[in-house]
Amino acid sequence: MTELPLGPGLHAFVPDWHALAGFLGLLVTLAICLGLGALALGRDSEPEVQVTAGWGVLSIVLTACGVATNVSLRIPLLLLLLVAAASFAVPRLRERVASARGAGVVLALSVPLWAVMLAVAPSQVDTWLNLLPNAAWLFDHGRFPGGDAPAWFSFIPGAPYNTQFIAFAASVFSGSLAASAMCWFNVALGCVAAVVLARHLPGWGEFGRRPLSALTGAAFGLLFTTTPLNPGFVPRYDFAPYGEWPLAVTAMIAGLLGTRLIVAARAGLTLRRPTLALALVLAALVNIKQSGPGLALALGMAMLAASGAGRSGRAARATSLALLPAAALFALWQLHVRLTGAAELEVAPPSAWNIGLLPVVLGAMLRETLKFPALFLLLLAVLAGACIAIRRREQGFAAMLLIVAAGTILLDNAYLLASYVVHSEPVAAAEAHSFFRYNTQLSLLAVLAVAVWLRPHATVRWARITPVQRRRLKLGSIGAALIVPFGFAPYLRIDLDAPQPTLAALGRAVAAQLRAGERVALVLPGDGYDALGSLLRGEILFLPPRVAVADFATFERPDLDAIAKAGFDHALLSCAPAAWGGAEGPAAALLARAPGGWRTVGVWRYPPALYRNHFAALLPRGALCGGP
Repeated sequence: MTELPLGPGLHAFVPDWHALAGFLGLLVTLAICLGLGALALGRDSEPEVQVTAGWGVLSIVLTACGVATNVSLRIPLLLLLLVAAASFAVPRLRERVASARGAGVVLALSVPLWAVMLAVAPSQVDTWLNLLPNAAWLFDHGRFPGGDAPAWFSFIPGAPYNTQFIAFAASVFSGSLAASAMCWFNVALGCVAAVVLARHLPGWGEFGRRPLSALTGAAFGLLFTTTPLNPGFVPRYDFAPYGEWPLAVTAMIAGLLGTRLIVAARAGLTLRRPTLALALVLAALVNIKQSGPGLALALGMAMLAASGAGRSGRAARATSLALLPAAALFALWQLHVRLTGAAELEVAPPSAWNIGLLPVVLGAMLRETLKFPALFLLLLAVLAGACIAIRRREQGFAAMLLIVAAGTILLDNAYLLASYVVHSEPVAAAEAHSFFRYNTQLSLLAVLAVAVWLRPHATVRWARITPVQRRRLKLGSIGAALIVPFGFAPYLRIDLDAPQPTLAALGRAVAAQLRAGERVALVLPGDGYDALGSLLRGEILFLPPRVAVADFATFERPDLDAIAKAGFDHALLSCAPAAWGGAEGPAAALLARAPGGWRTVGVWRYPPALYRNHFAALLPRGALCGGP
């Protein structure tokens, strides 16, 4: 009997060679996005906009090729690599790549954040249920699942794939499945958001005269995006492979670009490149996850409303044009889902709508608002600022950004309310399921709007303090940006929350006893959400050394006769009875079917201290012998 570890120890922050290869694959993918965005938009756009727009190009090309053709997606990906490489290799095209001078300051200050996150492992229920299985399917087969080719053990194989494209590309360029690529991509997007915010803070750009001021702006950019100073930053969503953070970052950039477009239209400037930039960012946004179309529509309608407030018909026409690629991409994906029969969340028939629960839903939304006051006070500040701007008939950049952000907040929450009525199960609707989580998608846009709104006041206050106080504040902010990631490492590394390290060790130990093509029964009492089952399947299927098990099935009770009759080769008992290895304490056991019955292959004892911890990620204590 082997005792499983309680935690991973300090080596959990040291990436292995497989992780380093996957990270290098992600860097190549980000370089491709930068090159594609540069070719599309030109040097006048910032690098963070080019990267996000290039992601939109990547998503459009891979979605179109995957839906319209049967060729492996590796082929268009390699063609995109060649096109992006030309943008760096050809001098005339290289001039279109934006200078990374400002972004480099943020990247330098983000080194501690990367040091904490580089060894991150996949975690959280949705990662194992569909996000990682879908990415693994893309890498293994080079095409979308559907019809006679369902993704391996994915709960929603028909979910949108824009973030999985990043994992697919990183895996192709690293040579093996980069299971943590979507986590790293979200960290990179955090740096993108920090650059966007820093550009709108006082002191940004003073690299030559006042480098300390530029560093201060970069530090504040990181602190107000990737730490709790951003009330919508929640690492268990944002630094997991979830779509909340990519939606928040793309919404922030789309809101910024839409506001620029409105201001440029009023000034009589050309709108071709601003429209294209907005279109590509919206294309990246729309197919991140199922709520993406609602957020894209809310952004578009808010921009149209702001165009009307700014009395700009040119801006309204350009905004409508910018929405077309995202709408086409969404329609193309929905067509693919309908034709292939890939499972996806769908709208319920009118007879099943939760109209009668509307007062209950509204009450639940109000309770969630009061439960997380910091985020909703931020959103309320944006709404208040927009009302003040409208009442004063302000037409400047700050006013237009406030109006765009406020309109997006109102319309996206209206979309959420509608989804509770026409889509959700009655229990989920009555609880306003994930209402706070979905509103975190608006947090970065709100932070940017408030920062731009308050910038003149901050500049005045900054000028009034003494030089000594100013220098202390600068050094303090820079020091905080460097130190906070280490201090908040347990908060950022949600993959280290108990009992995940213990279960990861169990998954690796079990995988070492299995062979490709075998069928495995998982006996997991009380695992109603399939949280433990999806984690163990993922550890075996998707993390090194990756064992291609032919089939899994979950059982509530250790009925070994029924499991044997069903033809399973192994049975993993997450809480083994005394007869099968649990006599010396709580343990898991792996059994192998033999001609004379079942034999024990391995027994792994849970550490006694495990049960003193709160169990994260919906993992059931009872399934690990820990009681209810």
